[in-house]
Amino acid sequence: MVRRMLHGGGVRTFFQAARARARLPSHADLLSPFSPLSLFSLFGLFSLFTLFSLPASGAQASAGKGVAVQGGAGPLLIGAGILAAVWAVSLWVVARRARRDERRVQRREADVLREQYSRALYAAEREAERFRSLFDLAQVSIFRSTLDGKRFIIANQACAESLGYADVEELLRLATPTRLYQDPRMRDVLLDVLQLHGRVDNMELELRRKDGGSLHVMMTATLHKEEGYLQGAVLDVTEYKEAERMLRESHTFLQNILNAMPTPVFFKDAEGRYQLVNLAFEHLFGQSAEQVLGKRVFDVAPRAYAEKYYQMDAALLASCGPAVQQYEYQVVSAGSVRDVMFNKESMFNEDGGLIGLVGVIMDITDRKRMENSLRRAEERYRALYMNAAEGIFTASMEGVFLGVNPAMAGMFGYDSPQAMRVQVRDVGAQLFVQPEQYAELQERLRAERVVSGFEAKVVRADGAVWWASISARGMFGLGDRLERIEGLVVDVTVQKQSAEELARLVITDPLTGIANRIGMNQHLEKTLRQGARSGCRVGLLFIDLDGFKPINDQFGHRVGDMVLAQVAERLCARLRSADLAARVGGDEFSVVLWDVGDCAAVERVSRELLASLGEPYDCDGTLCSVGASMGASLYPAHGTTASDLLSAADSAMYEAKRARARFCMAAEPHAPEENEGAECVQIPAGK
Repeated sequence: MVRRMLHGGGVRTFFQAARARARLPSHADLLSPFSPLSLFSLFGLFSLFTLFSLPASGAQASAGKGVAVQGGAGPLLIGAGILAAVWAVSLWVVARRARRDERRVQRREADVLREQYSRALYAAEREAERFRSLFDLAQVSIFRSTLDGKRFIIANQACAESLGYADVEELLRLATPTRLYQDPRMRDVLLDVLQLHGRVDNMELELRRKDGGSLHVMMTATLHKEEGYLQGAVLDVTEYKEAERMLRESHTFLQNILNAMPTPVFFKDAEGRYQLVNLAFEHLFGQSAEQVLGKRVFDVAPRAYAEKYYQMDAALLASCGPAVQQYEYQVVSAGSVRDVMFNKESMFNEDGGLIGLVGVIMDITDRKRMENSLRRAEERYRALYMNAAEGIFTASMEGVFLGVNPAMAGMFGYDSPQAMRVQVRDVGAQLFVQPEQYAELQERLRAERVVSGFEAKVVRADGAVWWASISARGMFGLGDRLERIEGLVVDVTVQKQSAEELARLVITDPLTGIANRIGMNQHLEKTLRQGARSGCRVGLLFIDLDGFKPINDQFGHRVGDMVLAQVAERLCARLRSADLAARVGGDEFSVVLWDVGDCAAVERVSRELLASLGEPYDCDGTLCSVGASMGASLYPAHGTTASDLLSAADSAMYEAKRARARFCMAAEPHAPEENEGAECVQIPAGK
C-alpha cells in the first residue's frame, strides 16, 4: 500500500504543495500571454515597428485615411520602444533566472522526497516482513478465501500443514475451500451464520486433509461481503477430539469393569455427592444410577443410616492427605437390613487438592451368619480338639502352624501346643525328613482338595525319626487359592516297620540274606528300564554250584547252609553297590551287573567270581570245596526283556556244564549258523 502511494500521484501532489509553500513564480507564469514580460515585449515590438515605418522628414500622410503623424512623436516612440525592449530583456533575464532557480529547487525537493520515499518504503517493507513472519509463524491456521469458495486468497504455513500440503504455494495452487468439508452442508451452515451475524466464533467443523484424513477444527471467521472474501482463524482440535474420544471410551471401559464387579462401588466428590456407581450399588440400594448421581447420602439411604455414613465420610474427607477407612455397618436393601463392610479411600489430585472418595461395599451378612455358626461349632468341637488322641493341626502355606492340639505337640516331642507353634517356623524343613514331601502334599491338596493316608518320615524335636500318616484338606480362598491346610496326624511307625519287614522278606532269601528270585526279577526289570533310558548295558550271570550235593550228604544240611551263606558273602564282596547278587534256587545263584562295557568285561567279572567261589570253605572247622558253572547274557545283545536274558544265561550255564568249561557266554540271537551255540571259555579251577 505504501509502495502504491509513493509510486502514484502522491509524489506530484507533494511537489506542488512544496512549491506553493515556497511562493515562487514559475517560468510558465512569466511567459504567459498576459504576464508583464509578454505585455512589455509586445509594446516594444510595436514601437519599433512604428518607428521604422515613418519617412525621414518625420511626417507622412496616411493614404486614403486622413491620418497625420506629427514629427515630434518620433523620439517619444523610439524612447518608449527602447525602454520596452530593455524592460522586456530584463524581464526575460529574470524569468530565465527564475526558471533556473525553480529547477534547482525542484531538484533539491526531488532528492529530499526520494530519500523520504526510500526510507518510508524500507520501513514499510520491514513492517510487512515482520507481519509476514508473524503470519507464517502463527500456530493457528489463518486464511482468506473468496466468497464462492473456489480458491484461497492468502493462507499461512500452519494452514497448509494442517491440511496436509507441503507449503502455502501448493495450498493456493491445488486446494479448493468448498471441497475441504467432510460434510459439504456444513459450509452452507457456516455461510448462513456469517450472512446473519457477519461473524462466527469457535464453530466445530470436520475438514478433509489432502490425504483424505479427517481434521477436526474450531473456526472463527468474519464475512467481508463488499470486498468479496471471508477470512478466519482455524484451531486444530483433532488431538483434543481424539483425547475426548479416548476419555469417553476409557470412561465406558471403567464403567463396564465396575458393572462387572459383584461388589457395590461408588465415588463421591469433595462435597459428598455421588458421581459414579456400578450396577451392584444400584441393586443393593434399589435405585438406578440416574436416581443416585448428584445426590447425597440423605437422598439415598434412610436418615438413621445416612447419619452414620455422613459422619464417616466427613471424617475421611477432613484428612490432610490420602487416607483409608474401613468399618462395619448396615444398609437397608429390598426392605431387609444387610450387614456390610465399607472400605473407603480419599483421593487427591497432583496439586494436593481433594477430589473426593472412592468406596467399596462388601455384603458380609452371610459371613456374619457363618461366623456365628462357626463360633457355636467351635465351642462344641473344642473339647474334642483338645482331647483327641490324634494330632490335629492347621498350617499356613508359608509353613507356619496356625494351631496344633496337645496330641500333635506330644507326637513331635514339644512341651505344649504353644511351644510347637513358636519353635516350628517351617513345617517342611523342620518336621519332614524329606522336605519335598511337604511340597508334594501341598500340590496334591491343590489338585485333589482332600488327601488321605499320606505317609512320610518325620522328625521329633529330639531328632528321632518316625512314620506319620497324614490326612488333610485344603482351605481355599478367593480365586480358588490354597490358603491353609487342616489335617490329622497318626503315628504309623509300627505298622510301617511291619509292612517294610514283610516286603523285605518277600524279596529276600532268609538263609543267605541276599535277594531271592522275586527280588532278583524286580531288580532286573528296574535295571533294564534304566538301561533303556540311558543306553547302558546290563549283564546277567547264572551260577550253579558243582559238588554241593555231596557236602549235604556227607556233612549234613547245616554245613551245606553254611556253604551257601559263604557263597553269597563272596559274591557280594566282589560286586559293586549298583550290582545285585541273588539266590534263585537251592544251589543256584544269579548276578545282575549294571553298566558293563561288553562281553569281555562280563567274562572278566565272571573269572573273578569263579576264582573266589573255588576257594575252600571253613564250616566250623570243616573244610569244604565246591565248584561252579556260570552262564552269562548281555542286554541288549542277547535280549531286551528279563525272561530273554534269564533264558539265555541259563542255556549258557548248561552249555558250560556240558563242555566242562566253567564259563560260557550266550550266543547271539541272530548269529550265523556256523557260529550258533554258546561261546565257552575254559577257566581252570581255582582261577
